[in-house]
Amino acid sequence: MTYELIENNENMILNKDWIGKTLKKVIELGKDLIRNTKNHKYHFRRSWLYDLLEYYSQRPGKPLIHLEDLPDKVCISFTEEGKKEISRKLYKIIVNRNKRELMRIFGSGLFYYLSGRTKSVSIAHLRKIIERLELSFNDLEKYVVTLKPSSNSKIIKINKMPINMLSKDGAIILGSFPDIGVHRYVLSCKDVELIDEFRKASHNLLGNFKDHQPQLNNGMTRYYATNLLRDVCNTAGYDTDIKQVITNNPLPLWVFSSPAHFLSLCLRKMWDTDGTIGKKDKKLKFSQTVVTDFGLFTNSIKSSGERDTSFRDLHREIKIILLDNPPRLIVTMQLALKMMGIESRIYPERAYITKDKICHCEWSLRITSYKNIQNFTKKVGFGLGRKKRNLEILLKSYKRIQTKKKHYFTLLKEIRRRGFITNRKAAKVLTLSQASAYLYLTKLRNEGFISFERKKLKRGKYLPSGYVYKPTEEGEKVFRVM
Repeated sequence: MTYELIENNENMILNKDWIGKTLKKVIELGKDLIRNTKNHKYHFRRSWLYDLLEYYSQRPGKPLIHLEDLPDKVCISFTEEGKKEISRKLYKIIVNRNKRELMRIFGSGLFYYLSGRTKSVSIAHLRKIIERLELSFNDLEKYVVTLKPSSNSKIIKINKMPINMLSKDGAIILGSFPDIGVHRYVLSCKDVELIDEFRKASHNLLGNFKDHQPQLNNGMTRYYATNLLRDVCNTAGYDTDIKQVITNNPLPLWVFSSPAHFLSLCLRKMWDTDGTIGKKDKKLKFSQTVVTDFGLFTNSIKSSGERDTSFRDLHREIKIILLDNPPRLIVTMQLALKMMGIESRIYPERAYITKDKICHCEWSLRITSYKNIQNFTKKVGFGLGRKKRNLEILLKSYKRIQTKKKHYFTLLKEIRRRGFITNRKAAKVLTLSQASAYLYLTKLRNEGFISFERKKLKRGKYLPSGYVYKPTEEGEKVFRVM
């Protein structure tokens, strides 16, 4: 399905029960992650899913932004035909009424606009009188010529109403959100390529408006867009009422019911903004910061001017608070990647306190292993040239391991003799690296022949914790045949 077909079928996900169906999809994805990550150190928690569902119940968002969805401060101008339609409806009411009474009922704004004394009328004013005129906002949408975020803002010659976020340009705008400053809608980024793409998408989505060329400031290129984009993203599902670092926004709910290539483009833009490629540790990482109030524990966390406090060095009480409050964007991204068949993991990284005494915790979403990174490359990938090249280098750095059937039998025999095996011992038995041995053990585990558990291991004077692999009931059957 092309983007043109999406734009011609704007109501494709807006049936009566789309919210219920999409919530059910999110719940199933969450349950699946809870089951599959229960053995991970930082597993997917039920509290994350409950928090997400509570947010979506209050703010599901919508892909089509109608005139009535915009804030009261937005000002509109209509075509002459639209003005005549309003005047015709108004004339039926004003017969045999004096001017003072009409001003009291309708206010001065509409009369000033229709008479040409002002160039626009606010949505707040229209909202008060539209029912009296026996009109609706949907009736007036086709007559809209310009929109202004407020009376003092720049004019936008609107392309089309309603504004369709379920489009290529909408995906770019939504995906660039992690690098947006919402107080004054500005995109700050080192990559001019990403800035130019965002600027073009803004004009394509909304229409023609005057803006300035992106400016280089302290190593970052900044593009100041129209604040109408903030209002549009707010209606689409993001919370733009306060600073982005505090809003803790997830992906809008309706995105989970969007076509695969729309979701793919939206995620690609997000990874373009905040995604990194680790060539040495061979993993992809997407980072986000969330604000948490620690109260009495703030003294134990270092300020951002000092060396940041690693998560493992924090007090146990702080860890408990943090593990229940990851950034919603990372949680929803893990769900979205899971829906696309890409496995990822969430990790808390570090904590620090800024100059304004606000405590921040940085989290990351990591994609590891050749299979998952290759899957990510095919289904999401990067749009930026430099990140595309780095991803290709990362994939080429993985060495293909030729699996041999005899190694599986060797491991099974050793497990039968000892009763269990560790990854370290498996590497010695196979005379391979621990990474290669892990792949063989994982294959046997996936086939159901062995399981693993964490326990203390005797290694000299030390008792470190590690994973041991034991035969399952299915594995025992194989042993009886061997």
